[in-house]
Amino acid sequence: MKCWDGSRVEAERADGKEQARRIPFDGAVTSERRGQTPLLPRALRVASLLPLTSVARLSEIASDIGTALAPWPAPNSTATRPIPVFHQSPKRRNLRQIAVVLLLSLAGCGSEDDRVLEETFERLLTVQPNADISIQNHDGAVLVYGGNTNELQVYATKKAYSRMRLKEIAIDVSVQPTSVSIDTKVPPKPRWGLFDRSGTVDYTIVLPSTATISQLRLVAGEIVVDGMRGPSVHASLGDGRMLAHNCFTKIDLALQRGNLTLSYDWGEHGTFSVHANIAKGNAWAFLPRASAFHLVAETAHGRIANDFDNLAVERTASAAAAKIDMLVNGGGQAAIKMRSADGDIKIVEANP
Repeated sequence: MKCWDGSRVEAERADGKEQARRIPFDGAVTSERRGQTPLLPRALRVASLLPLTSVARLSEIASDIGTALAPWPAPNSTATRPIPVFHQSPKRRNLRQIAVVLLLSLAGCGSEDDRVLEETFERLLTVQPNADISIQNHDGAVLVYGGNTNELQVYATKKAYSRMRLKEIAIDVSVQPTSVSIDTKVPPKPRWGLFDRSGTVDYTIVLPSTATISQLRLVAGEIVVDGMRGPSVHASLGDGRMLAHNCFTKIDLALQRGNLTLSYDWGEHGTFSVHANIAKGNAWAFLPRASAFHLVAETAHGRIANDFDNLAVERTASAAAAKIDMLVNGGGQAAIKMRSADGDIKIVEANP
């Protein structure tokens, strides 16, 4: 019997006479193989699991990869003599090589995802006490603290899973005589799941408390505004957590989804107002017992709990929304209005 890359012929009958019968070569498509899963889709299925696994499961994945790349089982045969081993067809070898290269490239990407790269940014500017400040960020955090200073301090930390992605994130600080703009520029996120989509920037900004924050915009993450006393503050967040603390100014807060907290450690007799609007999420307000303000709280789908009257307000079937509108300690010159389209509101009496 001779072996070649094509089919082979086995010739022998039980009575000793020759009978020709053609046996397909190892790479041929037989009825048994039509029911088997092709090599490349099996390898891709295993490869898709690589980025989602940890180092502890590498041995298990290696076993799956070995199974996926194993040679096809030899077709069943009724031959009485041993079947010789044939070389795989070039097309079959090419498919295996493509699968191996793909798996190795995905494994390399997964190992880089295990560490986070960081890069810091610092900027110190002298600004006017009534400067107009604009801040824009995509993913991360923006922590703003007002103080008795004539300087603007910007400290930022960029984070990404690859050096190329980290380098593409840029922080642009534009200074004008009466205004400062801080803008975060990030590359567009790839649509394919296997590509790097990482990239966050965490800001800590210290500025004059008398400055105006005309725009503070964050797509996802955390916003903190503390100690502002200027003309106004406008902050908006797409998804995450928002906190306003001891801001005696006209403050406008907008949150698409997440939780919002308003907190005052003491009350003042000056004029200030808070307007908070939450599309989907809960809100808390921690207000001193001795402070005077006009309180309005409303939720379209949720409940309102108010420590200042000890009565929980719920939306009934016939009511359009749950709402309270009251003057606390005579009202004074302060006004606090909170509204949630879908969520609960809790008014807490602080320092009782």
